[in-house]
Amino acid sequence: MTRQYTVKKPTRTSARKSRRRQRNTIISKSKSKSKSKSKSKGRDMTFLKGNNHCGKREGLDCKYLTEGEEGQIHTCEIGGGKFILKTFKNLRFYDNELEIIQQIPSTIGAKFITHWKCAENDKGYMIFDKWDGSLNDLFVETLYTPKLKPTKEGIKKYIQPQLDTLHEKGLYHNDLHWGNILYRRIRNEDGNYEYEYTLTDFGQTSETQKPHKKDHVMFNKILGQI
Repeated sequence: MTRQYTVKKPTRTSARKSRRRQRNTIISKSKSKSKSKSKSKGRDMTFLKGNNHCGKREGLDCKYLTEGEEGQIHTCEIGGGKFILKTFKNLRFYDNELEIIQQIPSTIGAKFITHWKCAENDKGYMIFDKWDGSLNDLFVETLYTPKLKPTKEGIKKYIQPQLDTLHEKGLYHNDLHWGNILYRRIRNEDGNYEYEYTLTDFGQTSETQKPHKKDHVMFNKILGQI
């Protein structure tokens, strides 16, 4: 005897429920993915907490960028964000720059995130937000694209007020050159890109102006080379 099976056709109600379950599953998966992405993009600084100051540098994933008179500069990835790590050769340079940063407005320089020092190796560390690069980098990048090159007016618009603010506080940068002016691209009201600039590296900033590195002389020299 052969058994016969009857295939039950899905009703409209069951079909709607099935589609709804599939849609909810897709939505929940997309939400979980977006949460994991947003979490990965967060800037987690918890590793910097604690008393083991000398061991904090080892927990950073950094790449060497350049070196100056006060120390080395690295780019670091922390929690999906990109930052600048400045490692000072000694605590004298570190203490001087920290004192200056605490005196100037937060609108001058890259955003100061955190800092620590290690007395054992006589080194200090500071972390800043990463900009797109220095003025020198920008000129190299736009060497063959004249329309994208920075202008005297654009640089002066941002840097001159910052120098004026320093001088009003009785402070002088004392190390102004192409490498110590940062830039980043911003979108203006017309939807086009333009450049924003800021000063950086206050390791030699003091209340005494160096005769051979006067701020206004060095700044005019930079503008004259553009």
